[in-house]
Amino acid sequence: MNPNRCRPALLPLLLICLLLLGLFGRSPASGATLSARVDRNPVALDESVRLELTIDDPSAGEPDFTPLESAFEILGQSSSSNIQIINGRQSRSRSYQLTLMPRRAGTLTIPAIRVGSAQSNPLELVVTDPAAPSGGREERDLFLEVEASPSNPYLQAQILYTVRLYIGLSLANGSLSEPAAEQLTVHKLGQDREFSTSRDGRGYRVIERRYALFARQSGPLIIPPLVFQGQSGRSSASLFDPFGRVGPSRRVRSQAVELEVKPPPVQAELPWLPASEFRASLERSDPDAPIRAGEPLTLTLTLEAHGLAGSTLPEPRIRGDEALRLYPDQADFEQLQEQEGMVGILRKKIAVIPARAGSFRLEAIEIPWWNTSRQRPELARIPAMLLEVEPGLSHPGTGSGQAQETVPPSAAQAAPTVPTEPTHPGLKSNPWFWLSGLLAGAWLLTLLAWRQSRRSQKTNKAGEADEKGRPAAKAATELRELAGQLRQACRRHQPRQARQLLSRLAQLAPLESLQPLEEELDRLNRYLYAQEDAAEAWDGSALWQAWQTWEQTRKGAKQRGSARRGDGLVPLYGDHEPAG
Repeated sequence: MNPNRCRPALLPLLLICLLLLGLFGRSPASGATLSARVDRNPVALDESVRLELTIDDPSAGEPDFTPLESAFEILGQSSSSNIQIINGRQSRSRSYQLTLMPRRAGTLTIPAIRVGSAQSNPLELVVTDPAAPSGGREERDLFLEVEASPSNPYLQAQILYTVRLYIGLSLANGSLSEPAAEQLTVHKLGQDREFSTSRDGRGYRVIERRYALFARQSGPLIIPPLVFQGQSGRSSASLFDPFGRVGPSRRVRSQAVELEVKPPPVQAELPWLPASEFRASLERSDPDAPIRAGEPLTLTLTLEAHGLAGSTLPEPRIRGDEALRLYPDQADFEQLQEQEGMVGILRKKIAVIPARAGSFRLEAIEIPWWNTSRQRPELARIPAMLLEVEPGLSHPGTGSGQAQETVPPSAAQAAPTVPTEPTHPGLKSNPWFWLSGLLAGAWLLTLLAWRQSRRSQKTNKAGEADEKGRPAAKAATELRELAGQLRQACRRHQPRQARQLLSRLAQLAPLESLQPLEEELDRLNRYLYAQEDAAEAWDGSALWQAWQTWEQTRKGAKQRGSARRGDGLVPLYGDHEPAG
């Protein structure tokens, strides 16, 4: 056997093996994501920084921290696992926390860390020269440092005020005052942070606290020194030493901070909104749902400003076509106090009720603000919104989505054919015979039509259902009960209960004619949504009178229809007074 002939046969087999190794021999971490971040940047030399690595595949392996040792000293490390279940999907991740101490000042690069085949993003860390020791020799074991940025802020713009307490001894307890000054608003930001550092060859434990300050008056601003007071020693929860071992009280003060607050620029527009970022949006609660005439839809206006308190944000007015009735709700203000600064949020819901079908437009909204990062005026703009309104389902004859009335077959078509019997030839020429036969046939057709109508009425009473799927008798009972509750709400002058009951009544009984109720319903909506003078109580007597007028109109239409069709709906309420 020639060995050269076997080589071509082995070549496809080798290719298949290589392909299988490429498909199934991949590392399980090939699709893993590894991210890195630090808690502080910049840091001073001899101050520790916390590095956190997170990988979304815990089975990828252990990280290699060797590349860090050239620029950093690893003081400690820990790890934790995390499991999340969102919408039935489970995800796992693992985090590694490292405490690093820079070996030199300057811009240091935290290199990429590898876990299996995954690789983290490199980071640049700015390390400044160490600060000079504060105070005399007796203060070196405990002192305060403060700083404010920027040093010349605008009026009502955010000032980041940072306080650091350096602790070089054991403390049993302590308290720190907060910044305070006239015409100054103070907000604490986030939680305190703790890290280690070294000053003048001595190690310290540092507690850092941040504040957001807002000046309410332009001109010179002096922030008085902060005061820390505590007792040296250590606390103890031992039964034999319930008070712990405490030393003498210690009190240290920081330096005062002087700022120059600038007034708003001349080119700035009102309202004056100094912020580093500003976003505005107007969204529908259900953007995919159709918009129908007479049915409310909800819009949510959201303003988000970085560097402003939520209570200072304006409430822009929304304008639209006359066919759109707008009922704004009371605005909700929120402020997120993060380490990077204050984030103010305004959320406001607006109820929009289109009066008729068609295309209608909400005008664009423009909000001027001042960009403190770029030192220039900018404009936050919400584009105009076009609303395509379809005919309402509760108005007959206005759209294809409503139930069409079926025309019953004529009595002549439904009447059975009566076979003719042979008659005497002499009777064919008798006109009275034909007249009697015609009258008898008409009487028979009338009898058949009457029997058919009675059967249809009985069937409708027994099994007729309204548009919500309820039997007609049950719907009429519910209508009568809701009308009685509406009368009580109007007599007791309860606007929110009356509005809810009207909404439920509109679902049960289609409001073919809203004219008698339109004025009072608009007045009720303005009272609830437009937030009119709260001192003026709502009077429900006019609404109840309008409802009675509308109900009399509806009952008259029902009675006229009953004369043509038979029995109608039972009245909404009788002569008796409702209970309660």
